[in-house]
Amino acid sequence: MITLPVTLLVLATGALGGWLLFRHLMGERNNANLVGLHFLMGAAALEVTAVLLRGTPDGRQLTAGTASGWAAGMLAAALVTGVLTAVIARPWPRGIAIGVWSHAGVATMAIGAVLVWAIRG
Repeated sequence: MITLPVTLLVLATGALGGWLLFRHLMGERNNANLVGLHFLMGAAALEVTAVLLRGTPDGRQLTAGTASGWAAGMLAAALVTGVLTAVIARPWPRGIAIGVWSHAGVATMAIGAVLVWAIRG
């Protein structure tokens, strides 16, 4: 139950990311506000994960083992690939596809890692 905030935040971020990916695949331009919200939700999920790795606010320690480390690492990698995709979008428009698909793949693995962490924790 300790990982419930992270799990819900990651699932909501993934759902919004899936919607943004669907719009991208349909050739529609995504609203910058939705992209920003997606970024902030992902950053918040990483922040909450980092706080929980340090210990819960009431002083309990997590016992999930390496699953929590994998979840944090994958969330960080998803955040980095998402930011890099935004950075390369203007100077190299053909690289957007590579960035979007690498971000989507890493983010999917991050969602899986958080779910494993939630189940074990």
